[in-house]
Amino acid sequence: MKKVLATILALVMALGVTTMAWAGNEGPDMSGTVVNVTAANAQDVLDGKYGSIDGKTIHFAQGAYEKLYLARVIADDTCLGSGVDYYKGVAHVEVKGSGSTCNPIVTWTVGDKVSAFAGLTTRAQFFVRTVKNVTFTAEAGATFAGFEAAARWANDTEMAAMSAYFSSKNVQFEELRIEKGEDGNDLTSPYVRTNYSGSWLDFSLQNITFNGLTIDGSLSVSKLSVSETKDVLTDYANDGIIVKNCSFNPSGEGKNGIELKSLIAPYRNVQVTGCTFTGATNDGLYIQRLQGATIKNNSFKNIGARAIQLNADNGMGGNVIIQENYINSCGDRAIRFGTVNSDANVKVNNNVIVNSTGRDGGQLFKANEVKTGGSVNLDNNYWSGKTAATAVNTNGGVTVPTKTGIAVGTFKGEVTADMLAEGVVTVNNGDGTFTVRAPRYYYNSTTTTTTDTKTTDTKGSPKTFDAGVGIYAVTAVLSVTGMAWATKKRGN
Repeated sequence: MKKVLATILALVMALGVTTMAWAGNEGPDMSGTVVNVTAANAQDVLDGKYGSIDGKTIHFAQGAYEKLYLARVIADDTCLGSGVDYYKGVAHVEVKGSGSTCNPIVTWTVGDKVSAFAGLTTRAQFFVRTVKNVTFTAEAGATFAGFEAAARWANDTEMAAMSAYFSSKNVQFEELRIEKGEDGNDLTSPYVRTNYSGSWLDFSLQNITFNGLTIDGSLSVSKLSVSETKDVLTDYANDGIIVKNCSFNPSGEGKNGIELKSLIAPYRNVQVTGCTFTGATNDGLYIQRLQGATIKNNSFKNIGARAIQLNADNGMGGNVIIQENYINSCGDRAIRFGTVNSDANVKVNNNVIVNSTGRDGGQLFKANEVKTGGSVNLDNNYWSGKTAATAVNTNGGVTVPTKTGIAVGTFKGEVTADMLAEGVVTVNNGDGTFTVRAPRYYYNSTTTTTTDTKTTDTKGSPKTFDAGVGIYAVTAVLSVTGMAWATKKRGN
C-alpha cells in the first residue's frame, strides 16, 4: 500500500512540474497587476502576445536585454486586438503624361476608422496602438540596450506578415485602376495596382513609467510622420511619460540619453527625475515639441553636446520646470531651447553647471524665441564660474537674471561655497549628494550662537521664543487642570 501511495504521489508531482512547464511555455502569469518577465519573453509580453499590458507593472528579471520595442503593431490576433485602432487608406492619384508615357503617382491619406478587418478594403492601412498605465521596473543586475517606439511605414517583412494575416481573415482589397491620362485620353496600358502597398504603424503612450532601470543606450520615442498621415495622428498624443531613478549610458555617434521627437502632437506632462546621464555623444535629454514637463534632480556628465535640449520651431508650452540638475562637462551650451510659446511658463532655477566652456564666447543657455506672453525665469543657477551676462544669450528675448548662485535643493554632485547664493550653506549628505539650505542656529553650552552645517543636526534650546510652543504649554496645563476637576467631580 505504501508503494502504491508513493507511486501516486510521484505521478502527481510529475504532473505538477509538467503543468508548470506548459504554463512557462505559454508565457508569464498575466492575472495579477505585476507581470514578471525575462529576456526570453519580454518582447512578446510588450507586443501583447499574452494579453494586454495596460494597467500592469512589468518587472524585468536579472539579465541583459536587447533593445525592446514599445507599442508595436504585430500581424497577430492578440496583438492587433491589444488596444489597436485601424483606418482604411484613401488613394490619391496624380497622372503625369498620357498614352504609353503615363506615370501615375499614388499617395495615401487616412480614411474612415473601421471596427473590423473587413473594413480595410484598400491596400494602405493605418494602425495606431495605444498602451496606457504601465510601469517598468527591474531587479538589480538587469541591463537594457534601449527602448524604442517609432511611427513608420511597415518594412518588407512586416508587410508580408500583414498581407498573409489579411488573407487568413478573408479581407478583400479593392483594385486601384487608372485608365485615362492627364489629358483625358485612354491609356495604351492602363495602370492597375493590385499588389499589397503598405501599412502605417503608429502608437500612443499614456501614463508610462520607467523606474530604476539601467539603460546602456537610449529611450527613443519618435512621432516623425509624413504629411499624408497628419489627419489621424493629431488625435493620438503621448501623455505622461515618466522616467525616474534611471541610469542612461548611451554610446555611439549622435546618441541621446532620452529623445522624444514629434512633428505633430506634443509630448504632454513629461517627468524626468532622479536620473543619471553619462557619456551621451549628442544630448542627454532631447524633447521636440513639449507641453508641460518637470526635469529635476538629474545628473549629466561628459555630454557631447547639450545636457538638456527642448528645441523645436513649433515650440513648447505649459509649465516647464528645470531645477536641481547637476551638469558636469558639456561640449555645447548646457541648456538649449527652441521656441517658447505664449502659453509657456518656464522656470530654470537652482541648477549647477561645472566644467563647461559653452559656445559663442561662453554661452551656457540660449532660446531661439520667447513669444509674447511666454516667460523664462533663470534665477539662482551656477554658471560654471561665469557671470550670468556671459552665460545667457539674450537674442531670443530672454532676460539676464539678477539672482545667481544656488539657493536651495539637493544635488547629485559636490556643491561648494563659491556656488552658493547669499545666506545659505551646503551640507555633504555622505552618499555623494549635497543639500543646499538655510543655516540652522542653536545655542551651545557656552551660550554663544553657532551655525550648524553638519549632516546630522544637533538640536538645543531655541534661539528665540516660539509662540507655538508657548500656546502648546498653556493648553497642556489647562488640559491637566480640567482632567483633575473632572476626576474630582466624579468623586463627589
